[in-house]
Amino acid sequence: MDELAQFVAARLDEDAQAALTLLGADARIGFQRGVPAPRWEVQPGGAIRSADGTLRVRFTWSDEAMHIVRHDPATVLRDVEAKRRILDEHAIVHRDVVWLEKDGEEIEERSAELPVCGRCVSKNSAFHSRGDVPEGPCVTVRLLALPHDDHPDYQEEWRP
Repeated sequence: MDELAQFVAARLDEDAQAALTLLGADARIGFQRGVPAPRWEVQPGGAIRSADGTLRVRFTWSDEAMHIVRHDPATVLRDVEAKRRILDEHAIVHRDVVWLEKDGEEIEERSAELPVCGRCVSKNSAFHSRGDVPEGPCVTVRLLALPHDDHPDYQEEWRP
């Protein structure tokens, strides 16, 4: 796993851990056994409860309540899983890549084994020039890292 993918995976692990921490022991055990985490719901009077009835927030304003419910642990855990699958889909592979290079008046075919996104650069890909080869992490992985650009480990060269 390349450095950017490791960075994104670490942030996903942190999000999942934070969400799991908010679940009760029974829900955490159930989640580990494949039972979906209970959704949070706004109750009359501004309280927020888990679908299993556990009181999560005693009172909040309606706009805050909607934000909290939209980012409840169940939603966060599903989001983390989806992003992990995207990260896996866009893993770096070493692939033989072909490009064209002008040598004087002649155009020659060149190739090399390069680290590229296995999803975005298919086998037997050919490019017009070496500069067109999208080497390293693709834009998709860079976009997954972007919400964490304020993290001390974020590197500016990852910015899409």
